Amino acid sequence: KGQTEAKPSNVITYPNGLIIEDISMGKPDGKRADLGKKVSVKYIGKLKKDGKIFDSCVGKAPFKFRLGVGQVIKGWDVGIKGMRVGDKRRLTIPPSMGYGDKRAGVIPQNSWLVFDVELVGVGN
Repeated sequence: KGQTEAKPSNVITYPNGLIIEDISMGKPDGKRADLGKKVSVKYIGKLKKDGKIFDSCVGKAPFKFRLGVGQVIKGWDVGIKGMRVGDKRRLTIPPSMGYGDKRAGVIPQNSWLVFDVELVGVGN
């Protein structure tokens, strides 16, 4: 028998290809990431096609931004909304919600992106 998870991970797939997968849950009463809130996350970003890591803040200070106001790619604004502090999610982001047909640093144009994200803080 293969290993079984304590409970199946919650996966939401959007028509445009965005996939939001809950990996693990924090405290049920943890602060929630709502639109307009300042959130702090730890993340690793990889290219879907080859798994190559293009960005990470693991071992560094968490990345902070205001949710839902366009400071980050659309896939993050949608994918992080509703997380609670301590929650971990995997976001599979289509080019339309990432960098589209523009090259971004080492990320080729029209790339599908995979982010493992942990919400570590929510402020005002």
